[in-house]
Amino acid sequence: MTALKRFAPICSLLIAAALLMLPGTFRSLQAAEIGTLRGVTGAVDIMAGGKLPSRPVKSGDKVSSGDFIRTKSGGFAEVVYSDGTVLRISPRSRVDVGEHFSGKSPDRSEVRLTRGKLQAVVDLQQVKTGAGVKKFEVRTPNAIAGVRGTNFFVSHERSVTGIFVQSGSVYSFNPGNPSQQVILTPGTLTTVHGHRSPSPPRPALPNEIRQMEQGVTPPSESGAGAGPGASPAGTGSSGDTGAAGTTGATSTTGATSTTGATGTTEQLTSGAAPVGPVATTSGLLYAAGDPLATLPSVLPAGPVLPPPPPPPPAPTPPPPIPPVSNTVNVKINVNF
Repeated sequence: MTALKRFAPICSLLIAAALLMLPGTFRSLQAAEIGTLRGVTGAVDIMAGGKLPSRPVKSGDKVSSGDFIRTKSGGFAEVVYSDGTVLRISPRSRVDVGEHFSGKSPDRSEVRLTRGKLQAVVDLQQVKTGAGVKKFEVRTPNAIAGVRGTNFFVSHERSVTGIFVQSGSVYSFNPGNPSQQVILTPGTLTTVHGHRSPSPPRPALPNEIRQMEQGVTPPSESGAGAGPGASPAGTGSSGDTGAAGTTGATSTTGATSTTGATGTTEQLTSGAAPVGPVATTSGLLYAAGDPLATLPSVLPAGPVLPPPPPPPPAPTPPPPIPPVSNTVNVKINVNF
């Protein structure tokens, strides 16, 4: 009996260790469920707590704090948080969902994008901005994008981070130089190269918008203009936010038009260098030089007149007159 009492603490430790080694026990004690996967297509897997082994996932599976989601080529997934926030993850991306207003960060949500591209659609009723209130941030190896609005895109490849805001506003800075912060408004884009600070926000060109939107539109909602390998012409929708866009085809004159949630934007590339958008009375925004100087001329409407008759054929010239010779040939026959 004395021996049993002596070994009781050791037995308790062994039992506790065995319980922690059971699948999901340690995870359930440490990580809280923060969302659900939706619209999963292609090859997508998840590393619970950011650790191997990974397991394939399907729509309806739960996501917990610290999970690491990987989409392969052709894979797509949405993470729908309990407060309505949506993360759309494009193919060939790596995303750590981190903490979402839970656990050690009740006032902060941090998503880490190590590779690829995602779109964040944030519910402003739940995520407010300002000192001492909730923050939603997407972090890449060299940039931080914090929400002050509702809908934005973040990409990261080869030490270059791109941030495009579709609606609302987003602040961004390089964590190595947090004092150099920029604010992005709807329709603007910034890039962060390596250890540099974000570039000054500028209006995004139509092809840049297409590149940012490509791959993060749910496959069930995408048209010809969305998804990997799609041609420039088509119609797409970004999903729950209702931000639909129609992408016009590129003609031989070099005119490209895009209609999206931020208005109608048109780029006329007739050799003019890109400049800021120019508002016109028709409500169009041009991302290249003077729009009036590059538009083709249009004849006024009116009755269509028949074409003039063809000119009469030219008269056939007379045959040339043979030249007159000055010599005379005479043949005389004389008989004797």
